Amino acid sequence: TDVNNPSNLDAYTEVAHYTFPFLFDYQYTRYEADLSAYAGQSIYVALRHTVTAGLAAFFDDLCYEHFEEIEGGITSASSIKMSVFPNPATSVVNLSETADVTITNINGAVVARANNANRIDVSDLAAGIYVLSAKNVNGTFTTKLIKR
Repeated sequence: TDVNNPSNLDAYTEVAHYTFPFLFDYQYTRYEADLSAYAGQSIYVALRHTVTAGLAAFFDDLCYEHFEEIEGGITSASSIKMSVFPNPATSVVNLSETADVTITNINGAVVARANNANRIDVSDLAAGIYVLSAKNVNGTFTTKLIKR
């Protein structure tokens, strides 16, 4: 698409097309689109729903994987090498080194903190994307953390 005008939907390339009947009783269907051809590039993703009659669709649990940068400019940056795993996480995040750890949400609010730790409990965090920063005597490490 035209990065100078991301609202121009005519400039987008369709990578998946799905047609489905109107669903009742809160039925959900999982759809996937292979965006591997765009790996390493800055892209915009648009979801288009058209309906001739009735209720519009509800999009939930969108997940983008294997991209180094996401909207908001969260990228891995560090003055030291450190591993954070598992990522995506569900309950606990482990660090390869002991550090003072801070997790912030997309809005910049601190949502979790641990001092002199090599693991942090994230089970109470809502599913989403966060920024994890770890600081110790060797330097600072910052990366995107996905909570499922």
